[in-house]
Amino acid sequence: MRTNKLRQTILSFAIALMGIMAATPVKAQYFRFCGNRYTADATIPLGGGTATWNQATTTLTLKNVQAENVSDNFISCEGIAHLKIVLEGSNSVKSNGSFLYWRGGNVEISGKGSLTARSENNVAIYMNDYAAPRTLTIKDCKLDVQGKRRSIAGYKNGDNTETLNLVVDNATLKVKGATGGWGWKESGITYLKSYELKNCHISTAGVRFGKRSNSTCYELLGTDNYTYPSEVEIVPGNAPTGISSVTADTPQGKRGIYTLDGMRLNGALDNLPAGIYIVDGRKVVK
Repeated sequence: MRTNKLRQTILSFAIALMGIMAATPVKAQYFRFCGNRYTADATIPLGGGTATWNQATTTLTLKNVQAENVSDNFISCEGIAHLKIVLEGSNSVKSNGSFLYWRGGNVEISGKGSLTARSENNVAIYMNDYAAPRTLTIKDCKLDVQGKRRSIAGYKNGDNTETLNLVVDNATLKVKGATGGWGWKESGITYLKSYELKNCHISTAGVRFGKRSNSTCYELLGTDNYTYPSEVEIVPGNAPTGISSVTADTPQGKRGIYTLDGMRLNGALDNLPAGIYIVDGRKVVK
């Protein structure tokens, strides 16, 4: 009798446990490269170079890869706490999908090499995660990345829903947005929760990170405080602050407002973003 009751108790407990496990969502975790899923170390010859995946350290090293016509996302992953992409040599990628699509962790792109990535998708590097803030760090490398409409973007579904933090540290980063019918504009970097430039600065005259008056996300803005869709470059080093940076076309006695690298700006100083300008030949800090 006691044995039967014990069996019934154990069976009831097992059934209840199975119900709990079935009701508890299992977080997906995967790493895909050029459409193939990898769960162990691998070295993949690609376009005269190699792509090396280290499962234990979740590191993908690209060395002199020249990949053309990749039909899928070049890199996609979910549930990896810290994906590291290391660039060695000169790399070039053209893909129908995004160059990088991820959720569920942070990503670092680093190394002493370079990468030129072109994507037929709207966004070349896209973080699609609403659950928690994630960070994309671009460090020490050279990265030129463009999608059809945006280079780098995070998740956004209404005001104050942004979850992507961007850190650019001692890197060269070139991005580009887009324009289209009815006057719409897209910034090369947009839908950011936060941004940080370390040991580098925006070299494109008149461009800065900011929020439009009707938006809660950070993006690249022009001198009109609106979305800047053209190409923008971030380069290593501190922004120039001396008058010596003014070109020969902007002598000290020339009238008008200029950036420190000699580009003439239209409009009044009051309408320009904070920064350092040459106004009628004199350096002005706003």
